[in-house]
Amino acid sequence: MAKNLTAKIYMVGSTAGVEVEIKDKATTKGSKKANKMATKKVILNSVSGEARPGEILATMGPSGSGKTSLMSVLSGRSAYQEGTISVNGKVLDKHRMKQFMSQVAFVKQQDVFFETLTVRDQLTYTAKLRFPDCSKKGRSERIQKEVDRIIDMLHLTKVADNQIKMCSGGEKKRVNIATELLTDPMVIMLDEPTSGLDSASASSLLNVLKDLAKNHGKTIITTIHQPSSATFLNTFDKLLMISDGSVVYFGTPSDSLDHLAAYGYACPHGYNGADHWMDLLVTPSSNHNEGDGVSAKLVLQKSWDDEAIATRIDSAVELEVQPENITTNNYVLKSLKVSKYTTSWFTQFVTLTSRALKKSKLTLLSPITIGQTIGLSVIVGFVFFDLGETEKDAYNYYSYFYVSMISWILFAMNQAIFTFPQDRLVVNKERATASYHLSAYFTAITVADLPLTLLMQFLYMAISYWMVAWAKGWDAVLNFIYVLGITVLAVLAGQALGYLVGAIFDDTRYGFTVYTVMTSLLLLLGGFFNPHIAPWLNWARYLSPFHYASNAAMQLVFVDDIPCDGSGALCAPGEKYFPAERFLEEEICATDPLWLNLTMLFVFLTVPRIFAYVVLRYKKPSERE
Repeated sequence: MAKNLTAKIYMVGSTAGVEVEIKDKATTKGSKKANKMATKKVILNSVSGEARPGEILATMGPSGSGKTSLMSVLSGRSAYQEGTISVNGKVLDKHRMKQFMSQVAFVKQQDVFFETLTVRDQLTYTAKLRFPDCSKKGRSERIQKEVDRIIDMLHLTKVADNQIKMCSGGEKKRVNIATELLTDPMVIMLDEPTSGLDSASASSLLNVLKDLAKNHGKTIITTIHQPSSATFLNTFDKLLMISDGSVVYFGTPSDSLDHLAAYGYACPHGYNGADHWMDLLVTPSSNHNEGDGVSAKLVLQKSWDDEAIATRIDSAVELEVQPENITTNNYVLKSLKVSKYTTSWFTQFVTLTSRALKKSKLTLLSPITIGQTIGLSVIVGFVFFDLGETEKDAYNYYSYFYVSMISWILFAMNQAIFTFPQDRLVVNKERATASYHLSAYFTAITVADLPLTLLMQFLYMAISYWMVAWAKGWDAVLNFIYVLGITVLAVLAGQALGYLVGAIFDDTRYGFTVYTVMTSLLLLLGGFFNPHIAPWLNWARYLSPFHYASNAAMQLVFVDDIPCDGSGALCAPGEKYFPAERFLEEEICATDPLWLNLTMLFVFLTVPRIFAYVVLRYKKPSERE
């Protein structure tokens, strides 16, 4: 376990500016053409303050004032133009900021989990990904012990073995905090932790934060909207009030009311001090003197001397960071891990595969999915029941296999297309804390999806094929193995295409639209519905995995000539056998050699996967967020 480190964060700068571009349309006089003009809006300006171990710093302000942007800057997730951020007197350059990020727990407003996991599963998997694996001996016991300690600390014992989706809002928030506490961070940043909670849950959560600060020496920085009066005065040690990106107050909550009174904005007796602050900063008609036309917000913004606060903090830092304390400060910085990842690629892969299997089996092995698979296989089996081995049923057998291909390729694509969009928020959150390589996650997802998907497919084939039974005896067994093998390749190819579409489109509405159009096209080009496609479109069949799968299976099954039965379905009068090669070439247009069909199936199951990984790997940070 890492030693419990402490840190004092200092935010000092004349213009700690975070800027965004806003595209406007402007027209010049006498011209109807609209020209795009780029302007920059300063989100944070002249923000100075400090946060100390054992204290809770609350950041307040109206919506859009820059609270969340400030948290993103302090946690290293957003850049800024000017100013400095220091930890224990050490200015954080790019390298030290990366080190500092490894010791910061950033709890976002939205609680993002795989909610089918239990609370204990969530914490255990997180610990396995974040605890150093340099020493394997006793690692599992240490992880279990730490998970139990965190569960007890956050009062989650009663719900430890419940699925997260069954937890209340307050419990989910504590699970969120517990997840971040596993690495024993020295700083905990929380964005609106009480948002959406009732008063009792909010009070309970704030008591947990107070315990972490007072009894565990953590430095806690939180944004909060409108706390109760008791919370405002008794829970927070320091208050940073922001309005339009600028600081209007920094100090203790109780002194903030004296500060307002000094400018003529005394809080009415019995009124919530936090609500009084928000009224002044939000209501434009709150004037210093009635009739002077100046809003309270502007008065408070202009009256706050941020440079004086910055100078005071700098002076305090210089006094605290004396030569005798240099060793301690250097120890803090050197103790921060240098390597981006604390675990090996293999450990990440094993852990993520285990988690994906546990998450997937709850859906793929659910009674609904099993019932659907059995029902589909029985229906298809009855439709093509007990096919004969003669000419009248040859095309029916091709129909059976093509229907099976449609069912399972589409099933695999439908499952795969939602994998990355559904996992995106969790993966972005975990990768922001350097929990694992993207390649480890991608490989784990691919491997974990195979057993359960193929298990359902095997169940389908085991029921439907033997109801159809084109051949008899040992030939039937061989045909079953051939058909099953080709179906496996086809399913993997469909899964790969689903991964690619899901990787490209984060919005499942667009992804599903593309999926619908693409699958319709591939089905029509597969050769079953119209084996003799127009010459100008005939080349397009080679883009369809259905084409290669059905042709390969037929080439493996139809090896011997087909007996004639007098029905005239294939044979001319007087013929005893219809050549298998002729059936393949003339009836179903399976003209490509077997090796080419199998090779193309391997291409379809590998190349889209590679492209899907590349898309995920090189998406811009804004797209990943």
